[in-house]
Amino acid sequence: MILRNALISTVNNVQATMVALLITPFIVRHLGQDTYGVWTILASLMGTCNILDLGLAPALDNALASYRAVGQEREAKETLSSALTMYSLIALVALGVFAVVYLGGLYQSKVPPNLRPAFNWALLMLALLAALGFPRRVFEEILLSREHHHQVYSVEILASLTLAGLLLFFLPRGGGLLTMASIHFWEGLGILSCVIWLSRKLWPLGALPRPGWYKDKAWRLIKYALNMLPVIAGSIGLQQAPILLLGAILDPAQVAVYAIGGRLLAQERSLVDAGVGVVQPRYAALVAKEAHGEARALLLRAGLYSSLLGSFIGMGVALLARPFYLLWLGQNFADSATVALLLIGPMTMYMCVRPCEVMLLGIGRHRLIGWVNLSELALVLLLSWPLVKAFGLLAMAALVGGAMLCLRPLIIPTFACRQLGLRPLDYWRQGPMRAGLTCLAAALPLGLLFSQWRVGSWPGLFLAFGAYALVWLPCALLLGLNAQERAFWRAKLAGARWFSLFKREK
Repeated sequence: MILRNALISTVNNVQATMVALLITPFIVRHLGQDTYGVWTILASLMGTCNILDLGLAPALDNALASYRAVGQEREAKETLSSALTMYSLIALVALGVFAVVYLGGLYQSKVPPNLRPAFNWALLMLALLAALGFPRRVFEEILLSREHHHQVYSVEILASLTLAGLLLFFLPRGGGLLTMASIHFWEGLGILSCVIWLSRKLWPLGALPRPGWYKDKAWRLIKYALNMLPVIAGSIGLQQAPILLLGAILDPAQVAVYAIGGRLLAQERSLVDAGVGVVQPRYAALVAKEAHGEARALLLRAGLYSSLLGSFIGMGVALLARPFYLLWLGQNFADSATVALLLIGPMTMYMCVRPCEVMLLGIGRHRLIGWVNLSELALVLLLSWPLVKAFGLLAMAALVGGAMLCLRPLIIPTFACRQLGLRPLDYWRQGPMRAGLTCLAAALPLGLLFSQWRVGSWPGLFLAFGAYALVWLPCALLLGLNAQERAFWRAKLAGARWFSLFKREK
């Protein structure tokens, strides 16, 4: 089930990445760089509202997985009812946040005058969408806690493709900022309806939970969530604060350049988060059963594959980012490639240590993650204004990347390994160091190849990526995977029906 969930989550994120790659130039061309920058600010405002989750989603995930592991379905339903009440109150707070942004005029002065009416209406629609997104999480957790990630991700894939189709249809017909907001609003309503319907089919206790209040269940959620709040606030803040700060300092066109530069890496981060995150409920269940040996093996395996995936994407971005951005969006977004190059090293390191964070979240020992996240955010908030004023948007990328390297790689893996009685050196040796060895082995032939090859067309870029994969993947098979993993995949391939038929015919 873990393999199935990891596979569908990877498919979902690859699909989202491909849709974003294909449709972003279309959106920028039809909206214009200024309007796209304004839309980016609005989207970041909505993303920042996720801080209001206050850690309830992972708290609910943890509680439901624990109850399910011991068959306490009635307690799970009471927990969901309490969570639905809390999320309904949070939705009202989210509406208040958007009202403050509107009444305070925090960004209207930077928005071009001809876009201000559309900006205000779009702000209202995204406020409603953000508010509806909080109660939706209760119904998603019914599916996720029972490890039915494939249903949630299937809905997201369908919604993403529908969204792309609507944008392709309406934007050439004069659609603008308000059209973008309207389409995203109806997409959100569609996802909510589908998730509720799927939850009703899966829920074993009849009618779906309604708002209620069970003090002991609510208090369990609140205690876990209070520990999660620094994690949520720091993580979301570090993702959204740069765009919101740049929106207050620079013009929307420059915000668009930074956002485009970070977008590819955000998709990369989502890809790894989704793939690794599916094992979080399993950690909670293993610890509840005191199966610490299985938890250690799961951590080492997740660390290996997360590091390999991160290093594959990271090295590819380092080699091909500049020709990609120039072909993708043109010379106006050349600095977006520099933003990506400044962030790719820290982002790859983040992906190497992400399995440790997921494990700590799963067993409820995540407070340290929160303080690391908040420390990184504090550094960005403290230094961003003077640095951006002096050096421009590239200073923001360098600052965010530097903040991600200060504490996270040193502290989190050590603390995580200690919880399971595992030596930190074993984690580094069996995961990130194997990925690093793979990259070192591939570096010489790839360096020689791309020092002579100047990519200047889309066919050339696809050929370059194919050449990169042909060099990197054999290195990963020989040096990245250990003998146990190679034996595992040989057994999987031998048991696959198509592979067995191929061998029989041969």
